[in-house]
Amino acid sequence: MARILLVDSDVSYRQTCEAMLRYAGFEIVIDESASNALDRLFNHEQFDLVIINLDQAREKNFKFVKDIRLRLRLGETKLPIITLSDYDSDAIFAKAYRHGVNLNILRDNTCSHDLLREARVFTGQVRSPFNVD
Repeated sequence: MARILLVDSDVSYRQTCEAMLRYAGFEIVIDESASNALDRLFNHEQFDLVIINLDQAREKNFKFVKDIRLRLRLGETKLPIITLSDYDSDAIFAKAYRHGVNLNILRDNTCSHDLLREARVFTGQVRSPFNVD
């Protein structure tokens, strides 16, 4: 079972995402803050994917992504990161990609089926339609 670290302080949205992802067969670990999530990662808890709400404490969350990437470059395995945002902003998404985010998803009022599909792809439950062997 793939483990996902979900970082979001929006209780309602987090509970909706958690329920959907658990129902799909994922083990979900929740943190409300990026600093607590970093502690988990740097204390060698193993995750297959990180999902973080980019809108809450945006600059701190960019630092969170950058810290993960710097740490992972020092020999640990690559960990995919998906960010969620309420704002459809090319500038925000471009900055997220520069910090090492694998995918940005525009967040809606419910936990998007896009998020579920991409979680399955990034954790290897399904092949990406873009993979060519």
